[in-house]
Amino acid sequence: QGVDGPHGLSVVGDADVRGAIGADQALTSLSISGTAQLGGGLISTTGNQTYQGEVTLGADARLETAGGNVTFVSTLDGGHDLTIDSATGNVTFSAEVGGSERLGAISVVSDGTSRFAAPLKATSLETDAGGVLEIAAGPIDTTGMQRYGEHLTLSTNTVLKASEVVLLAGVDASAEG
Repeated sequence: QGVDGPHGLSVVGDADVRGAIGADQALTSLSISGTAQLGGGLISTTGNQTYQGEVTLGADARLETAGGNVTFVSTLDGGHDLTIDSATGNVTFSAEVGGSERLGAISVVSDGTSRFAAPLKATSLETDAGGVLEIAAGPIDTTGMQRYGEHLTLSTNTVLKASEVVLLAGVDASAEG
């Protein structure tokens, strides 16, 4: 059984999430201040999802918002797939992704800003055609394909390591350097 309803949920401390959250009726928001073990399934909110502590994927996970932001403040690990659909909200990876254990396939759908601010290791990485994409650190290292649907903006020297890199909307630097 999961958690549903039109209210926000703040977990002050660690969370072991083994079922769906907001699968029948989305929560308004979700915030976890400590470490989070995501056991798989859907986490759905109408507003923001914020993960302050280390996050480990124990199974494939899907995070959805109806326009809120999805923010990972600390590290994200676990050898599973991660799908994020934030509609018009922003998606931010502030710390290393896959540093201890490479993630599976990562898919980000956002008409907002998607920002990778630390090194990333996954089997593949795909972003959609809407919004803005910024890579502010690197390397971005995948064993499979990297497919960027948005125009990619680099705010630092960056290495994209993959079996194939597809840049559908071009690349620019945010500043000279």
